[in-house]
Order: sequence, then C-alpha cells, then structure tokens
Amino acid sequence: MTEMGVPPSSNTGAQNTYGGSMRACVDWLGFTFTDVTDPYFLIEFLDLSDCPFVEDSGQNGYRSCLRFGGISVHYDGRKGMGVHVEMSGQGCREYEALQRWNWQVLLQSVLSQNSNITRLDIAIDDFFGHFSIPYLWRLIRQGRCRSKFRRARTIEQAEISTGDTKGTTIYFGQPSSRVQIRMYQKDFERMNAGFDLEPGVDVWNRIEIQLRHEHA
Repeated sequence: MTEMGVPPSSNTGAQNTYGGSMRACVDWLGFTFTDVTDPYFLIEFLDLSDCPFVEDSGQNGYRSCLRFGGISVHYDGRKGMGVHVEMSGQGCREYEALQRWNWQVLLQSVLSQNSNITRLDIAIDDFFGHFSIPYLWRLIRQGRCRSKFRRARTIEQAEISTGDTKGTTIYFGQPSSRVQIRMYQKDFERMNAGFDLEPGVDVWNRIEIQLRHEHA
C-alpha cells in the first residue's frame, strides 16, 4: 500500500511507466448504487475508508458530496437516486496510486451490485507515433474512412503570430452522445498548458472513447 493522501501533482506531463509504445487506461468512471443512501457504504466498497474525504456541495440533483482529490461521492438526492460515485481522469490515477482494487475487479464488483454505470471513458495512448492526427483528418476528408458515425469534426489551434499549429483534435459523435470518440495530440495539449513531457516521450497521441449508460 502507498501512504494515504492525494498523490502530489507533477509538472512532468506523460507518466509512461508502462514502458511500451501503447498504453490503455480507464480515464473516467461514474456509477450509481440506487438502493444505497449512505455515502460511507460506497467509500468502504471502494476500500477508501482511511482516506480523508471532505464535505462539498453536490451536483446533478444531489445536495451533498464527499470529495477526496478527483474522487467524489454524491448523496442526499431525491428518492430513488441512491449514491453516485464519480472518478475524473485525475481521480482514476489517484485510485491506481493507492493500489486498492484493480480495474477489472472493481468493474466486476460494481456490475454484480444493483448499480448503474453512467459513464466509462477508456483512453489509448500512442507514444510511438503509429499514426498522425492531421493525416487521419486528411483521410476522412478524402472519403477514406468507414464508420457507424455519419460525421466527424475537427478543431485545430494555431499560434497567430507564427501560424504554428498547437494541436488538432478529431471528434466522432457529440459531447451529449452515448458514444463519443476523441483523437488528439496529447503532447500539444500538455505543452500548451505549461507542462513538460517526460524524457524519452517525443510523441503522445491519444484516443478517448467516452461511453454513457447502456454503452458504459
């Protein structure tokens, strides 16, 4: 076990401890236990009883929340809303650092309960440069993509003074859709935010698959 507490944030960018050119990880998790009203039941379920959760205001119909870093437990909603757990990308990394449940065991345990997984994001990182995001967009524009999605859109940022690109993102699906795929240059995103990439990380492409409700 690691020492309790929220893992410190760093300014190093990619944490490529996997050591390979590709990595997959859980990057968001939200689930609800509809027949539970006590938030501490969920905290114990996650094996986080010894972590210093603090009171916070709730959201999405819940009046109260207990929060530990990027992990939040929402409760005190309307009848039948139960207790809802939300782990952001930061919360997922913090949960991994605490070395409690692995994701396979945790997800199987959640599914074995009277629960509803409301959101699950899977991220796939490419540290080798197996593909180029701008090149993929050119292929889409050339009609060389086959997909159940009918349309794709892109956003590109550029430095006005120089015209240099600051990263390209391709979206399949809408943010409110039950399935959305984002493909973007994570290295540009980190550097634009003022973070340095770890030594040896020269390319960082990311595919994020965001799943909601029955797809999750």
